[in-house]
Amino acid sequence: MLNFQQVKWLLVSFAAVVSLSSCDVMSYIKTPLPTAPHQAPVTKTAKESVRIQVYSHGWHAGLVIPASAMRKHAWTNDLQIANTKYVDFGWGSEEFYRTEGFTFPMLMRGLFWPTAAVIHMERFNESPYHHYPYSQLESFDLTQEEADRLITELSKTFARRPDALGNRHVINLGHGLKPDSTYYRSKPRYFYPQTCNVWTANLLRAGGIKVKRSTRSPKLMTELRKSPRLVR
Repeated sequence: MLNFQQVKWLLVSFAAVVSLSSCDVMSYIKTPLPTAPHQAPVTKTAKESVRIQVYSHGWHAGLVIPASAMRKHAWTNDLQIANTKYVDFGWGSEEFYRTEGFTFPMLMRGLFWPTAAVIHMERFNESPYHHYPYSQLESFDLTQEEADRLITELSKTFARRPDALGNRHVINLGHGLKPDSTYYRSKPRYFYPQTCNVWTANLLRAGGIKVKRSTRSPKLMTELRKSPRLVR
């Protein structure tokens, strides 16, 4: 029979292996970052299209969406995006997102039972290719209908609460990681294997981009680079 220390070591080892697939723990299995700044696609965006970007910072994936496409949806009035060109959305465990470093209990909570999650949204005006020069970044052109479906699916991630008049609003949790960014309460809770990569893939699928729900950023980005919808 295993003693306590042996059981603990097995749990730690198992958690370390599983965490390699998690978007909330700095993984040794990362999406390779470019050695030179990315260049924006040479293909121009058609007037009726909405160009989005999928990014990976190595261990974490998310989406960049033009704010003009977001503003067509009334619920986005809560996001304070009237004076910005782009919005970046990422999703994950609140504890990992908002805590420097991590502990064994945090890792166990993130792996084995649902924990509170947040949406991290950043606003910026420069080209996404300038904003994230050394991240993996791939572009896709959506029809207006596809973009609307993606944004509607994104809306389902946000938890809401009623105001004094009974109108429901997204829940602002305060300043985020970047100068102009905000945390919002997520309705879905975080638990493995529901990682940010799966969340990103679900949004892309809602927007008409065929992609598997991979738990790992490298696999997700590799698949996207093979997509016939990729803009070059």
